[in-house]
Amino acid sequence: MTKKDLNFFYKQCLSAADCSRANKLRFKNMLVSAVQDVLEETHDISMENLIAILGSPQSISESFLETIPVPNIRKWKLKRKIVIITTVILLTFSLVFSAIYYTHHLYNAPVIEVSTTIIDNEIN
Repeated sequence: MTKKDLNFFYKQCLSAADCSRANKLRFKNMLVSAVQDVLEETHDISMENLIAILGSPQSISESFLETIPVPNIRKWKLKRKIVIITTVILLTFSLVFSAIYYTHHLYNAPVIEVSTTIIDNEIN
């Protein structure tokens, strides 16, 4: 099994875990140590055998999420929701403000007339 396969397996497991960054880091450390233990026992192992021993990425993530206290998960989901809503409001506000600013300057721009007079003076 190559490092690319292992990184893909780690990424699948981490994407299935819906938790905070600190918990994902703890989960990844636990997952890496579990995979290293399996690799030490059996040096040449395929991805299918690893999944058969440890479980699917979804099941591994679910079993890890069961160890996290429920208030921590609720707190993280509330923070994430607040950040998303705030971002959407700020982006909407900036888009509306930009549109108002652009149309105000487009239709209220002063018109400048420039006239040019050419005087022909011949000096002999």
